[in-house]
Amino acid sequence: MGTSMPVARWKPINTRETTMSKLLVYLAGPISGCDYLECTDWRAYVAEALDSAEVKCLSPMRNKEMLAEEEYMNPLGYDHPLTTQRGVQTRDHNDCIRSDLLFVNLLGAERVSIGTVMELAWAWEKRIPIVCLMEKDNCHQHIMLKESMDFTLEDVDSGIKIAKAVLAVE
Repeated sequence: MGTSMPVARWKPINTRETTMSKLLVYLAGPISGCDYLECTDWRAYVAEALDSAEVKCLSPMRNKEMLAEEEYMNPLGYDHPLTTQRGVQTRDHNDCIRSDLLFVNLLGAERVSIGTVMELAWAWEKRIPIVCLMEKDNCHQHIMLKESMDFTLEDVDSGIKIAKAVLAVE
């Protein structure tokens, strides 16, 4: 009969019900085993570069200042409602699936980040564009993960430029 049209990999950006809503960028990357600054410094840098009248970055570390003194982040969570396994799963999943872009920083990862892998899968399932920072010898090199990443770069500033281009913001 007719030829089938290719299916778009990404969901359409800017499909919000109101034009007043900002584009959302979820900042994914390893947390378990890292100290607080390792979890927050790069996210603050990217948020400073991307946050604008049009864009808001969502960090899985927001409102978790109570963890600032932790030597390393426990993969089993903590007692605060935002840091229990249910709290982390619920908010991070919601943030991922409502975002317009996933910005993933795997640079320097020494072990696979299970949480980040889940976030990649959630975003891929929703056809959310993924900008990933990862070295060629990174422990996350895997055919399925690589296939989910729309853009793979090796430095933060290049990732920021691509994210702005994908979101069509200055």
